[in-house]
Amino acid sequence: DTLGNLKIVRALRILRFLKLSRALKASRFFQRYKARISIPYAYIELLKFAIAISTVSHWMACAWGLAATANFLDSATTWLEDFRVERQDAPFLSYVSSLY
Repeated sequence: DTLGNLKIVRALRILRFLKLSRALKASRFFQRYKARISIPYAYIELLKFAIAISTVSHWMACAWGLAATANFLDSATTWLEDFRVERQDAPFLSYVSSLY
């Protein structure tokens, strides 16, 4: 029984190592590609920053929308109700309102 558990752990470690080696290989591929197309460093950093800001904004909008739709207090009105946005009728409008 102990030997079987040891084999399972060893197999999982090997799979984890293979996954890591694939990630390193992909990283080298992107480094070669970046060197070949020669995009200035400032543009790459600006793109990374824009992606990070967009991701955080999306998460905040989702959290803000969730806070409005979750009834923490049954009698309290939420900002979605004040704007007369029905989540079921217009989920995109609800998301855009949360994002704004």
